[in-house]
Amino acid sequence: MPNLIDKLNVLVQSRLPRRTSRRDRRPPLGRRADRELARLRKQVEQALADDDRAEAELAALDREIRDWDTQADAALAAGQEATARHAIRQMKLVEQRRAIAAAELDVRRRATAELIRQVNVYEAALAQARQQPSDTPTPGAEAEQPVLSGSDRAAPGATPPAPLDERAVDDDLARRRARLSQ
Repeated sequence: MPNLIDKLNVLVQSRLPRRTSRRDRRPPLGRRADRELARLRKQVEQALADDDRAEAELAALDREIRDWDTQADAALAAGQEATARHAIRQMKLVEQRRAIAAAELDVRRRATAELIRQVNVYEAALAQARQQPSDTPTPGAEAEQPVLSGSDRAAPGATPPAPLDERAVDDDLARRRARLSQ
């Protein structure tokens, strides 16, 4: 008889809903959640610092473009067409690098903004979970957790610059000649 009672007991217990299941658990609210939030904030700070470095790189490329432009004008004014052509070619190459860097910065800024949004959502869900009584599950608290890593923020496969169009160099050289001859 005890064997039958044990079997019935197991059967009854298996049919009763459990108090909490693994899927209904709230996100951890202790030190682990605070450490995760601190790690994510540090990741946001790193992303913002990377954005600043990319902006500085764009400014350096702008200066380099201006320098090549000035050298081309000076060489053409001195009658050194080959040197002017070289300076224009270099300027065009730097302009291509700048266009790629600007596109990468745009992608980086969008990824940084998304990371900030996700961290804010996580922080709000964590604050909401801490305000609720501990016996009720938090609906959707783990719905949106930040998932971007540092490698996700990088621009996807930067393409090498296209070959330089010699016609563009010749056209630029002709415009400079016309401007300097006035």
